[in-house]
Amino acid sequence: MKNQAQAIYYYIDMTRQWISGHGGIYVKKENHFLLLTPSHFTKEIATFAQHKIPYQIRVAVINAQNPNHRPDEFEKEAIRRLQNGQKEVWKIINAPEPIFRYAAPLRFSQECLSCHSEFKNNIQGCISIGIPATNAFKEFRKKKFFLGVYIASTLVVVLAGLIVVIRFFLLDPLEDLIDAFRRVEEGDLKTKISLERGQEWRRLAKSFNRMVEKLASHQKELEIKIQEATQELKSAYEELKRIERYKSEFFSNITHDLKTPLTSIKLATEILMRKDKRDDPQLFIIQKNAEKLTSMINNLLNYSKIESGRIKLNIKREDLIELLDDVIFTVQPLAQDKGVRLELKAPETPVMVPFDKERMFQVFLNLLANAVKFSPREASVVISVDQRPDSVVVSVEDYGPGIPEEEWPRIFEKFYRGSETKSDGMGLGLAICRGILQAHGGEIWISKPNHAGIIFNVRLPLRSDNE
Repeated sequence: MKNQAQAIYYYIDMTRQWISGHGGIYVKKENHFLLLTPSHFTKEIATFAQHKIPYQIRVAVINAQNPNHRPDEFEKEAIRRLQNGQKEVWKIINAPEPIFRYAAPLRFSQECLSCHSEFKNNIQGCISIGIPATNAFKEFRKKKFFLGVYIASTLVVVLAGLIVVIRFFLLDPLEDLIDAFRRVEEGDLKTKISLERGQEWRRLAKSFNRMVEKLASHQKELEIKIQEATQELKSAYEELKRIERYKSEFFSNITHDLKTPLTSIKLATEILMRKDKRDDPQLFIIQKNAEKLTSMINNLLNYSKIESGRIKLNIKREDLIELLDDVIFTVQPLAQDKGVRLELKAPETPVMVPFDKERMFQVFLNLLANAVKFSPREASVVISVDQRPDSVVVSVEDYGPGIPEEEWPRIFEKFYRGSETKSDGMGLGLAICRGILQAHGGEIWISKPNHAGIIFNVRLPLRSDNE
């Protein structure tokens, strides 16, 4: 439609230029001749077109005196654009039927400018052409469905082709590569792949195969080193076990051998003290140190049995409250000497728990004695009993200097003495407590109260396999 409108415009424009170049033409009308100017020619062509062809042709001029030449809205906009340098203007207008509107400058030759001087330096009008677009739109809508089907079919074919190509050149080799990586991840270092989909895939396959070969080589070297290290560790472990066994035997033997002469020293000291020499301070010093050595030797013997697994338990179901009363009674003189109050928070009814009475007495005696020893004067030591569905927890809480938290993991190690400890002991008491409790299937741990001091917690199961 645009090409048709352009052709009509050029035909009218050239004809106008030809007529103006000849000063007009005479046209015979009935028995006389009329002078036809370019303006008259355009008018006659427009009138003729209304009756013979489906086109609308008219001349639109700004501020025209003749109503037939006054521009409509499209033509006003077209003249404005033409004045701004646009060569032509076209638009489809739907009112009420679709019409293709076209406008181009109304030009005048030199001969015409004598009468139309206002057109000399500026475009004041246009030649407007209208072409009905109803049939064209109907034809387009008719072919639109077939065009859509054609485009959709073409897209389906193209997409199918692309999928096949992508599948063949990209997805299939990629799946093979992923499967190879999976086999390598599972430990199959004999995996090899061959990707014949292009030069890049072949290079990738070669790189992958070289990588797997290097991994297999490194794995063999690592296995050899691991075997050597394992053998060395095994030998070192056996040597350590042998040394540990010798050490345990040494401690057991030496403590046993020390116990015999120490017993003789204690007996001799007692005999001398009974012979009217009880007030001799030297004999008193000998007696106290002999008792201390006896306690240290007994601790060494106990820990040696625990460490070697030779500790024997006589487990019976006993009343734990009664045991704690006995321990408190034993520690009471030491507590009274320091003015420390011992407080037992326990159920009024018996709490029956399976344990070795002698060994468990040793555990609580150690914990309670330590609590009294490190408590300030006129302080309190609280023993709490918490009965749970499957166990009993006994807590010994003091108000002493406490233990730094960074030392908690090591406090139950043998021969370990904390930085805050001023005792001259060997550092075996808590290690022995832990060993005895582990032999009962229980445990011991430390917690921090909301005040100065420390809490030792002991858990004993309500059922024991050793009963």
